[in-house]
Amino acid sequence: MGRKWLIIIVIVTLGIATDQVSKWCIQNFINLPYPLIRGFFELRLRHNPGSAFGIKILSTPQLLVITVAVTVVFLLFFALDKAGNPKNQRLFTWGASFYISGAWGNLIDRLRLGYVVDFFYTPFWATFNLADVLIVLGMGLILLGFLYRGKDEEAEDSGL
Repeated sequence: MGRKWLIIIVIVTLGIATDQVSKWCIQNFINLPYPLIRGFFELRLRHNPGSAFGIKILSTPQLLVITVAVTVVFLLFFALDKAGNPKNQRLFTWGASFYISGAWGNLIDRLRLGYVVDFFYTPFWATFNLADVLIVLGMGLILLGFLYRGKDEEAEDSGL
């Protein structure tokens, strides 16, 4: 097994485990609400039956199909080394691994509980969880890789 696959397995496993343990701890051990930064950021338990921002956009079976499909596409990219140059490959490997772990962390909640456990609360944004952070971080890294890829291709085209 190559280093890339080891990184993927470790990140996905740790991401899902950390997400699930954090949700379990919030529900069982912390007296809520719990202010982290008073008036700005606190821990509050919320059961989110919706797809995004509490809005029911897709059903659980639809989310299962999408999560499996995106995971398969990312794994095919890994297997076929289609992420471009080594810097892009690193960004894509880390980004896709974070995204997969977050998507599966939330999907596990939906399948097991019928809702997603959210607990990070800010008055200016939706309540979210660690899986959501991993999804956003993952997509950010993937997009950053695409931006670098574009700059590398422009430099090659111009003869630099």
